[in-house]
Amino acid sequence: MPLSTSPLSPFLPARSRLARHATCAIASSFALCVLLASCGAPIPGISRPTVAIDSLAEIEAPDRSVSVAGTVVRRVALVEAMAYLLEDDTGSVWVRTDRPLSEAEQQVTTTGTIAVLETGERYLLETEREATVPEAEQ
Repeated sequence: MPLSTSPLSPFLPARSRLARHATCAIASSFALCVLLASCGAPIPGISRPTVAIDSLAEIEAPDRSVSVAGTVVRRVALVEAMAYLLEDDTGSVWVRTDRPLSEAEQQVTTTGTIAVLETGERYLLETEREATVPEAEQ
């Protein structure tokens, strides 16, 4: 029963009702975050763990969202989009994006959906990108 329609509402101190509303709001926010996280949706301000680029070949579920980190080594303008080659210590992967391209040699963390070409080669459809600061500069 909502607090405003409770027969005891007029008798509860306003502070107590406010605390219950605040608790309900916090619980609702937490539940929403858990729901979004379980769907694989990015939560602003919370970074996802990254995987090594060479492990993308081992992930059996195409259309799965993953995050990878590396250095942009090549950029290409396509007809309807753009792409860049992202490289880490384990390998490289092409990333297709609709956003402006990152500068070459820039370190980025990219989140995207795994896609597979007819040749079997995997690439990422970018959903989110963040420039990363090298540890030496932090």
